[in-house]
Amino acid sequence: MVSTRLTQPLRLSMSDREPGKSAPFTPRLSKEQTEALIGGSNLFLKACPGSGKTRTVAARVAAELSNDKTLAMLSYTNVGAREVAAAVVIDHSVVLKVEDFVGTVHAFLNKFVLHPFGHLVTRSDVSMSIDPDEAQARMPVGVKSAMFEFRMDGTIRHTKDKYVSDAQRMAITKAKRKAGREGYVNYSDSIFVCRLVLSRYPAIAEALAKRFDEIIVDEAQDTSAMQLECLRLIARAGLKSLVLVGDYDQTIYEFIGSSPGGCDGLATELGLKTVALSENYRSSQLICDMTARIRGGGPADRATGEHASLQVAPKLLLYKEGGERQLVEQFESIIVAAGIAAESKAILIRTGAAASKIKGTAIRTPLDSPFKEFIDVGATELVTFEQYKSLERVLVKRSFGRNHGLSLDRSLVRSHVAEFVDDLPELEGDLFTWLAEASRSLDAHAQALSPATTTPVSTVEPPESSKGVTADLWVVPENPAIGVDTIHSAKGLSIDAVMLVGMPRMYQWPTDAENWAAGIDAVVGFRPNEALRVGYVALTRARQLNVLALPSDTDEGLIARYESAGFERTKF
Repeated sequence: MVSTRLTQPLRLSMSDREPGKSAPFTPRLSKEQTEALIGGSNLFLKACPGSGKTRTVAARVAAELSNDKTLAMLSYTNVGAREVAAAVVIDHSVVLKVEDFVGTVHAFLNKFVLHPFGHLVTRSDVSMSIDPDEAQARMPVGVKSAMFEFRMDGTIRHTKDKYVSDAQRMAITKAKRKAGREGYVNYSDSIFVCRLVLSRYPAIAEALAKRFDEIIVDEAQDTSAMQLECLRLIARAGLKSLVLVGDYDQTIYEFIGSSPGGCDGLATELGLKTVALSENYRSSQLICDMTARIRGGGPADRATGEHASLQVAPKLLLYKEGGERQLVEQFESIIVAAGIAAESKAILIRTGAAASKIKGTAIRTPLDSPFKEFIDVGATELVTFEQYKSLERVLVKRSFGRNHGLSLDRSLVRSHVAEFVDDLPELEGDLFTWLAEASRSLDAHAQALSPATTTPVSTVEPPESSKGVTADLWVVPENPAIGVDTIHSAKGLSIDAVMLVGMPRMYQWPTDAENWAAGIDAVVGFRPNEALRVGYVALTRARQLNVLALPSDTDEGLIARYESAGFERTKF
């Protein structure tokens, strides 16, 4: 099967384009973006916020697919990868082939390495499965499997770098290896197994390298050191082209293993050509100037989009602790006073608990599987593909006690899941009662799916903590006038007006206000830490207006620094 276009195909070879010839797929691209499109193979695309990297990468993908190339389009999240894929179809009318891959780096390695070959290094008799519950069940009492991961050399470390005795390390290693022999790994261990496969069996790495003409990794700065090592092994095995797309200053997942320095190092080692996208199509120049001061060092991005010349300065607001709920109303007043037409508005803060405080809602207690999957589906009108797949895994495991090494009629599994979703009651009333009803419904489908010879399905009771909790607390509101959420949830979004809220001193040391001011007037060579990068990502979401809300006891010296960076103080 070849890629097709709904109109006459336009073909462009990335590596063999004749000098001086104009490139198709470029009418909507700038000179910078066009260079990324036709820049040859093996690129490191450094993209500033709002640079139109999705549009640029989509144009490159469309051109490659129209030359019958086979591609893997990877990102840190499924949403990111599918945004590119959607742009390929919508903007260029190019259809992806079944041989192409769209998804996360994690899913890519699991599909092509872990599931078919992981057993070679774990010595399992069945194909490997990512099952955190089964992996946890084999751990020593009181030890959480997810809190310990393998280093490159195979030794165990605590994810928070806490002290681990030799005896504990040996016991945890033994438990993880036992789980592996039985076919189970958790999420982080699965990538370690993939690295072992690719390093111990070069022929597998070579076969994977030959399967794709190009692997594109969006948000590459958020990939972990272990994932980068897997990509390095594939690239070294003969991959024709690797394209990394990212921005060090937007790394906000270092706390769970992302390796921005490793990304730069891999690009250098493999000799990837660096192409910079420094034109910002999202924000005004005033916002670009301010965020450049915040991140510390380097020239400001060039605003070239619809709001480039908008003369609305960023605002700084001081709020009293305990008055967080007033921020929504104050934000709306500032937007009105600025005279902008803001169709999208968001208040961003670091934690979900702090966001609940601003919204005036109760803090939602996290739920484990399968109740998390029940809530995810029950809380929304539109069930996503990922949610259906999660429910399929839950149903199969409930039916057979495992979700791998089975020969199943997948259409039958999907049919049961669809019926389960349709039968879910309205998410309201007592949460424990709702979860229990959902669990009994799944049990009925599991019993119908499993053969009569299998062990009877055992009912799983909801956690006691869900008793007395209002179920509709989890319902996702439809298009609130002002969204209130965490900074991490806004990654990749463009928002007309953004309020970034710094948390009071009692929650941390140093404070958000101190962390986010660290780059202002920084010396040459300054590298922002993750706390600063989190604030930077929030501020760079804004198209027209930024408001920074800080606690009223913020030091005047800090406030003066923010004012020097372009903020104007606003009072109520």
